[in-house]
Amino acid sequence: MKKILILLSVFFIFSCSGKDIQDYKVFYALDTVCRISLYDQGTDEIYKAIEQELLLTENLFNSHITNSEISKINSEAGKNPVIVSPETFNLVQKSIELWKSTEGAFNPALGPVISLWKIGSENPVVPDSDTIAEKLSLCNPDQIIINNENLSIFLNTPGMALDLGGIAKGFCAEQIKNICISEGITKGIIDLGGNIILIGEKKPGYPWTAGIRTPEENTFDAAISFSCKDKTIVTSGIYERFFIKDGVLYHHIFNPETGFPVENRLLSVSVISENSITADALSTAIFVMGLEKGMEYVKKIPGTEAVFITKENEIFTTAGIRENIIFVNPAYKIKDF
Repeated sequence: MKKILILLSVFFIFSCSGKDIQDYKVFYALDTVCRISLYDQGTDEIYKAIEQELLLTENLFNSHITNSEISKINSEAGKNPVIVSPETFNLVQKSIELWKSTEGAFNPALGPVISLWKIGSENPVVPDSDTIAEKLSLCNPDQIIINNENLSIFLNTPGMALDLGGIAKGFCAEQIKNICISEGITKGIIDLGGNIILIGEKKPGYPWTAGIRTPEENTFDAAISFSCKDKTIVTSGIYERFFIKDGVLYHHIFNPETGFPVENRLLSVSVISENSITADALSTAIFVMGLEKGMEYVKKIPGTEAVFITKENEIFTTAGIRENIIFVNPAYKIKDF
């Protein structure tokens, strides 16, 4: 018997009190629930601009929308280059850069494998190894040809397909933050289904208290909380989207080398940084790397912190988080790396 569960939020914020959030809007976009909280500074015009940004991101990057720019690129794989908007061109270019810097742990060309498993649909499947190997041969980002002169993108091999699901929400969150800042917003929370941006502080002199949820089914308790301000926090976990078949859990974070869901000791990885685009991609890439290699990688990136939660209920953090910890769930133990 198959079972599929989608948990929409992997991260939450504690505010000063329930009365703090005086205005907010909830939208459904990017396959998740998006909550924008601007307290007493939001206006109908600002929220409308945010809604338009969510729709734009869908129309640019959602590979399930036939007329999106990513879908057009995929449909022309092996045939013709596709001229795209600066937004799509820049995000694909950034994705390729991150593929290189993470040594393949983040792969924007993994579309053929992702489509094969159908995780997140009503009928996910476990493909056979031969079919996975066949699709993996189409997942080489070296075959993404970009042209800076006319902003075109060409997938050099028929059957290739881009999937920017691991970075698109980060792009959208940054765009929404820019809208808010340009409109003079000094305090807010942008929550795109677990991709969080914190604007300012909860009140002058007091940073936000950010809680990372326990990576368990049907619970939203905090595993750990810490203070921060003007940061983005993105979490990737195996409990977000998965299905169970014959007693085996298959989740949505794939190993780009094998085409199967990643198998390591991690339940979740949260990346805390100043840029949501990078944090979005790195939360996936570092999860793929695993605890040891992922921790060493993130330590080398200035201004970036991370929280790792393991299947043994252990929590490992980088130094910047360790010094700002406020609470740790008794069911979990902080461990030294």
